[in-house]
Amino acid sequence: MMRLAFYYEKVDTIKSAPGAQMYQTSTGNYAGMALASASNSFTFSGNNFSFFTQGSTGMVGSSKVFQEEEKGNFILNNYTLVTNITSRTDQMTNTTTTRQEQIEYAVAFKYAKNSSVLFMQNKRSSGLKFNLVRK
Repeated sequence: MMRLAFYYEKVDTIKSAPGAQMYQTSTGNYAGMALASASNSFTFSGNNFSFFTQGSTGMVGSSKVFQEEEKGNFILNNYTLVTNITSRTDQMTNTTTTRQEQIEYAVAFKYAKNSSVLFMQNKRSSGLKFNLVRK
């Protein structure tokens, strides 16, 4: 078992805002725009972690916002980081639920000028990738 060489705080912020203009197929009339925007951050300390996400989804003018935080511990073994989620808090309603979920990530360090980047890729959902930098 290996330990992380760095402790990260509010490590990765991913902001995205994809949108879709919609039109009626039979008339061609404009039907509105749907959007989704999210911001995520990881915090690692010792062998505990916190994952915070917030954003908005829906049609323009009637969007719903969300804000959640997951907490737990992690184990690092070779090039695999296993997170054990123990609780999820919905910040909008201030309710915490206990969870027992395990997520595996393939991890590696990348190096750029004067900094290191921790690359994480979800093994189950390979399109979910994070490039984490130390703040």
